[in-house]
Amino acid sequence: MAAPAPASDPAVVAAQLLADVWPQIEAATQGKPPVFPKQLVWLNGAPGAGKGTNTRTIMQVLAIEQQPVVVSDLLSSPEFIKIKNSGALVGDKDVVGLLLKKLLDPAYVAGAIVDGFPRSRAQAEFLRLLVAKLEALAAAHPGVCAKPSLRVIVLNVAEEVAVERQIKRGREAVMSNELARKLGGRVEDIRATDVDPASAAKRFRVFQEQTVGALQSLTNAFPCHFIDAGADIPTVRASIEKALSAA
Repeated sequence: MAAPAPASDPAVVAAQLLADVWPQIEAATQGKPPVFPKQLVWLNGAPGAGKGTNTRTIMQVLAIEQQPVVVSDLLSSPEFIKIKNSGALVGDKDVVGLLLKKLLDPAYVAGAIVDGFPRSRAQAEFLRLLVAKLEALAAAHPGVCAKPSLRVIVLNVAEEVAVERQIKRGREAVMSNELARKLGGRVEDIRATDVDPASAAKRFRVFQEQTVGALQSLTNAFPCHFIDAGADIPTVRASIEKALSAA
């Protein structure tokens, strides 16, 4: 008889996560079958990979009109602010619950890009279970729920490029803030990783060790595109167009 899987097993964590959040989805749809986007793109990028610039290319190639759902932006929602103000920590259950409810918005029915998920092996396993759940819904409710087309896109760069771009962004932010102070404008927050090369390098290594490994675990389940974003913009654009057109 096989030993039970440890509670820290990513598959176990993912199964519990889906069991925890699905009642929220059923409550949000008030008994109706939940309708998620027909096309789901899960986007991640190394620090300095130029997601802002390259996302526009991805949207054009895949004919996705809505701006990406940025997971980090969800943390500033009133719901999460309430959680943080209560002294509680924002965990995977909260993040995933709000993310899925966001994707129920009819504006995303034709397709959505999710920026910043999955970031861990447990979240990657959750993605497998979620897609299986959506496929089951499509089979149970044909004509209402669609079997989703899903792909993973990772924009990556070498460590030296990541550090150089982060520091360059920091210098530009400092100059912009100095000008804003003189003109009485808004001063933007600057990440510590954008002004300290050691911190920038650490942030890059954390991404490589935690997120890239998690995403690589999905290569046998979904179309996964690992794109070198270290070249100039036209070259990277061509690489994205070639990768996505060939899938």
